[in-house]
This record gives sequence, structure tokens and C-alpha cells, in this order.
Amino acid sequence: MRGEPESLEPKKFKDVAWLPVSNLPGEVSKPTLHVLRCIRDNTIYSEFPARSKVLAFWEQFGNKWAGFSDF
Repeated sequence: MRGEPESLEPKKFKDVAWLPVSNLPGEVSKPTLHVLRCIRDNTIYSEFPARSKVLAFWEQFGNKWAGFSDF
């Protein structure tokens, strides 16, 4: 990545900076660490759960949603 980072949402982020992975602040979120590990390990990652987890979640509602996907 190149360039100067800037906060385009100053109400959410006071400051933005490029940091080496070996020198991250202590308050980095777990999802961010997960993404960084996947990049380091050359592993595909997604912000969305696996298809099987999505299907399992919706199966709990059973037939209550029957026909909903027909729209």
C-alpha cells in the first residue's frame, strides 16, 4: 500500500496510520488480527460466515420462512 492514509470519517476515527504488523497498538480488534493473520498466511478470508453456518442459522426457523425465497 502506498500514500498517506487519512480519516474520511473523523467522527469515528481520530487518526489513521500505516504501521508495521510487528508494531501494532494493543487495542487492535480480534477481527482485524484475524484478517492480518490470513493475509500473512496467504489464506482466503471473508467477513461473512461459511455457507454451512449461514444455512444452519436459517434452518433453526424451519418452515416459518417457507416460500419466502420465491419472491
